[in-house]
Amino acid sequence: ASRARLFKEYKEVQKEKSADSDIQLICDDSNIFKWTALIK
Repeated sequence: ASRARLFKEYKEVQKEKSADSDIQLICDDSNIFKWTALIK
């Protein structure tokens, strides 16, 4: 269940990428539970 929720949130983040260019969320391709946030 948590994997599905994270994948849904990841898709939403990808859609909203252009909305806030100062914050980037990057999901580790090998582990959906590992994320990196880049804040400018």
